[in-house]
Amino acid sequence: MKPARFFTPENLQIVKRLVSRYPPGQERASLVPLLDLAQRQHGTWIPPSAMQEIGNTTNLSFEQVFAIVLAYPTSFQWRPCAPQLRICDSWMCCQKAKQRDNGIFEAAQSIASQYGVEVKTTSCLGACYGAPAFWFNDKIHTDATKETIKEIISKEFT
Repeated sequence: MKPARFFTPENLQIVKRLVSRYPPGQERASLVPLLDLAQRQHGTWIPPSAMQEIGNTTNLSFEQVFAIVLAYPTSFQWRPCAPQLRICDSWMCCQKAKQRDNGIFEAAQSIASQYGVEVKTTSCLGACYGAPAFWFNDKIHTDATKETIKEIISKEFT
């Protein structure tokens, strides 16, 4: 008996598109986007059936896929139900925020609490070119100020 597919037919088309971006033999490069897609489909965490299907698609073993899930616990093991705002606390972002004396973390806390958004710091968002940076609603925003944070969060909830 053939095992049931994890991905929905719509998401299976996205899987094929993601994998086709990479040359033959390099399918494993699509691993992180595939894990993200599986998590969005499932709602919170990535079940073993999804890891197995992703492994088959990328020519990786279940264990290799699971190792990536374990390596990024805040990303793949559990997606919070409440919206999150993550502020980069890398050296570059902290320095830029200090230079501008904008107190974005404190501002984000007060703004976010009005909307039930959880605020956390994260080690790096890879957006040093536009420091200080923050992540909200699956998008990285750069040149953060109190005003931009308030605008972006309030836009989401109005």
